[in-house]
Amino acid sequence: VLPTMPRVLFDASYEMLRRSPGTMKIVGRAEGLPFRAQSFFLISMIGVTEYIDQTEMLLKEISRVSQPDAWLLLTSAPRTMANLVRRVLGARLFLRSDAEMASLLAVANFKMVGRRRTFMQSQWLLHKTN
Repeated sequence: VLPTMPRVLFDASYEMLRRSPGTMKIVGRAEGLPFRAQSFFLISMIGVTEYIDQTEMLLKEISRVSQPDAWLLLTSAPRTMANLVRRVLGARLFLRSDAEMASLLAVANFKMVGRRRTFMQSQWLLHKTN
């Protein structure tokens, strides 16, 4: 099962961190993570990629801070009617197809183990392949 490791909460929004349980909370930008290389065995990024224009840079950073045999759980927002409505309502979203995300994840050395899709998002379970 999972090794015992500290739980780190990281977000660009102090307000989001304030509402989340946990002791180690860090505010910052995901494109420049303030962690040493190979720091994490498990990374969860829910509701992040659709707000990041530089997804390739983000995934390179995630790969850098991931241990060699790490797991990544993330969501992405494909171009669906629900997400297009979110855009019309004012959300600044960077929508990517599943094929585009799969390509970016492969470049960052993550192999897809599983994927599910809802009307708003794709949910990815990935394993790092060095």
